Amino acid sequence: MTLSLAIISRDINNAFSNSLFGVYHTGDNIEVRGIKTKELTDFTFMISDPTKRFLTQPFRYNNIAATIAETFWVMAGRDDLEFLKFFLPNCIDYSDNGETWRGGYGPRLRKYHCDPKDEAINQIENVIEILDDDAFSRQAIIIIPYPDYDYHCIVQTKDKPCTISIQFLIRDKKLHCFVRNRSNDAIWGTFNINVFEWTFLQEIIAGILNVEIGEYHHNAISFHIYENMFRRTEKMLKYQGYNIYENDKDLIQGKPLKFNSVHEFTDVMELIVTLIENIINETKIYHEEEMYSDFSLHHNTINIVDYINVTLSYVAMQKEQYDRAYSLLSFVDSIKMLPLKICGFEYFFRFLKKNNQVEFRHFLDKLFLETWIKQLSKQTKQFMLQEIK
Repeated sequence: MTLSLAIISRDINNAFSNSLFGVYHTGDNIEVRGIKTKELTDFTFMISDPTKRFLTQPFRYNNIAATIAETFWVMAGRDDLEFLKFFLPNCIDYSDNGETWRGGYGPRLRKYHCDPKDEAINQIENVIEILDDDAFSRQAIIIIPYPDYDYHCIVQTKDKPCTISIQFLIRDKKLHCFVRNRSNDAIWGTFNINVFEWTFLQEIIAGILNVEIGEYHHNAISFHIYENMFRRTEKMLKYQGYNIYENDKDLIQGKPLKFNSVHEFTDVMELIVTLIENIINETKIYHEEEMYSDFSLHHNTINIVDYINVTLSYVAMQKEQYDRAYSLLSFVDSIKMLPLKICGFEYFFRFLKKNNQVEFRHFLDKLFLETWIKQLSKQTKQFMLQEIK
């Protein structure tokens, strides 16, 4: 059993490529439920700057819009799939009833029941209150599982939560985050959503507490890759040296995520999910200026609009509302966070190619090739041109 490997990283791309290399080349070869698997046990990686959460690994083919949408959905306290399936159609494969995720994190963050007879606990609010009262506390912990419901029940289920706990510590006036997992798929669960959603939460809590964001530590008792991803892993590892956070570090800008209180944050998350649902279901037709007026009471929301624009661009493309997509992509083109911009355009290029939208693809080509690509490093240009060809 290969165990206790630890990786120190600067950003998500660095963490992903090094973690992938570690599990693929040094992991044990085991068989789980008849599937060949490479596994490391008690594996840990650390990201020194958790704001660098946008994955731009070549051949990973990440869908950043779906990652953002799922994060909004979790933070809004949801576990129903009506919203999520628009972005992740296969989410139903992990549902027992086709309507909810039994192990969904949203209600466990926002309405955790120690006892069904007791009032539910907002664990995000609880963490903030603990650290606001005692900055050196070691008790600011979010617990995800219900042991009797998740692990000691006789019910057969497709969905048991992988994350066990999330602990927050303030040291050196910085908020550090420690995430413990019973099991993590290296390619999908870990770097597709977990790192993004928990570092997002870490940044929000740090902002409310008025401290800097510190390190992100991620531990998995079982960190693994399944056989059907071995070939893709080899392909990704050939491009291990590319990293936008190193190649274009002088161009990376973006305001920190900032809310005044946990209630403002959770209200805005619910508002965003409702807004997107209305657009998906066409229960309310928005023009761009009207859309953002819905956030007029939440003046700090402006620093999350970049995230929203990427998600709404995806919605417009999926619904083949290309006139609307033209308008939304002009917002995406103005994004200051270069890694988010790269992630968004790279995905949209692939989406349009897959759906044979030639005319719209030419519009993106022109927007991309004639404007902001000129300021990118040679390595990032190669990444984009390779991913979209």
